[in-house]
Amino acid sequence: MTKFTQRHSFVFAICVVLLASTACKHKNDPQPDLLLQKTWIVKKVEVDGMDKTSAFSNMTLKFSPGKYTATNGGDVWADNGTWSYAKNSSTLIIRGDGVQVTISEITEKNLQLNFTWLETTFKGGRIMGIKGNNTFMFE
Repeated sequence: MTKFTQRHSFVFAICVVLLASTACKHKNDPQPDLLLQKTWIVKKVEVDGMDKTSAFSNMTLKFSPGKYTATNGGDVWADNGTWSYAKNSSTLIIRGDGVQVTISEITEKNLQLNFTWLETTFKGGRIMGIKGNNTFMFE
């Protein structure tokens, strides 16, 4: 093999490795940076399939790297908290309080988060958290 052929073979091998490594990303994985790009406004909340949006009216949720802030999130979404992606996942968030939140949809316009809340809580006659499988839809 000539030096010219060896050099081209080496360059070709590097190109194949680079292409293979970029092709390994799943096209259906959500784009995590979308989570951080805006303040999300609640559109609908369901607990075990029942509409509970009125318990979280005017709720907003804003993510920044490692932190989030919420308004009108009751006990389910503290005013301030921490979060991280689960190891090797861009669809599972682990909040600082241990709650595991699944990102089931994320686009530039919509965000859907699912998690289980373990108890119904009240404060001042207002529902602050509803036990069950919670689905929060934001826009």
